[in-house]
Amino acid sequence: MNYNKTYTPIFFIVGKGRSGSTLLQTLLDANPTIIIPIESRFFIHLYEKYHHRNNWSKNDLNSFYRDLFLEEKIDLFWQIDREHLKEEILNEPASTSFSSLCKLVYHHYQSVFPKEQIKLLGDKNPVNSLFIPEIKKVFPEAKFIHLVRDPRAACLSHIKAFPKKTLAFAALKWKEHNQLIEKAKAKHPSAFYTVTYEKLVNSPKETLFELTHFLGVNFYNSMLNHQEFIKKEVLSFMEEEEEEEIKTNAQALKAALFKKFHKNLVRPINNSATQTWKNELNPEEVIQIERICAKLMPLYGYNVSKPEHIQKGTSTLEMTKHFLWKQKIRLYYLMPFSWRIWYEKLTHKQQELNSKHQ
Repeated sequence: MNYNKTYTPIFFIVGKGRSGSTLLQTLLDANPTIIIPIESRFFIHLYEKYHHRNNWSKNDLNSFYRDLFLEEKIDLFWQIDREHLKEEILNEPASTSFSSLCKLVYHHYQSVFPKEQIKLLGDKNPVNSLFIPEIKKVFPEAKFIHLVRDPRAACLSHIKAFPKKTLAFAALKWKEHNQLIEKAKAKHPSAFYTVTYEKLVNSPKETLFELTHFLGVNFYNSMLNHQEFIKKEVLSFMEEEEEEEIKTNAQALKAALFKKFHKNLVRPINNSATQTWKNELNPEEVIQIERICAKLMPLYGYNVSKPEHIQKGTSTLEMTKHFLWKQKIRLYYLMPFSWRIWYEKLTHKQQELNSKHQ
């Protein structure tokens, strides 16, 4: 049984955050033959410590199992039967691989959608765009769905979700993520399929049919009725919150995250958010985004509205902030595992102290 699980093919959704990746993840998870869990960074979190290992003792397997649940979203949201997963991990042979153990973990995610025989695993996380070489090293057979959204709409969504960030920072992230993906795509063209958010919401059936064909699985009409299952799963938490009956931190956090980021998932697919940037961004803000993203925009079919302004550069301050952000992310995940855990504990203690003083 484990053998079949560890050989299940896998794919990754990559692209800048706020580009519709959660919607796409949900639609694909609604396919009864695909498991694509709620966003988690467990693969990247454990990569540096375990990816090179090819001879596993029982202590190593136990260590992998314990370290897995240090990743917050796995611990809170995946609803894994821990004893069952632990049993399968400890039953793996000494010659197992990091990729095989990761696939066991994906298989244990408890989806809200009914499942048949699982033929495909998936992983959705915008930060994966920064680690495609590491992903290919562990999963050389992996396929990638590259999801792109109009940078003006994506940046507007970004600053709504994260008000402390600037439009320039969001635009630099859009540019950076897509440049890295294009670089990887040039090396492995057959492993990538690029689709725009606008096509996904304007022609969902056609787009999902194309994506499932690329991934090698069948299309199911249930993928277009995702909202009915999401309502049953998530709205119960919302009702409990309104009645002040939430019993656990996991429930409270799940309800809060849903309300802030993903409340549209309970609605049928719609294209209402594709053009809002035209009314909500002023001309100067549009120019600011286009100056940064203009060279890549035509590649995905997006017209630059103010081509006469795109030659002006981005401020040194914004470029420096973005560079430091990118280096911080890579350094964090590629530093020794023990250092990272120490850093997280220190950060959590500081957050607790700050909350007590507020």
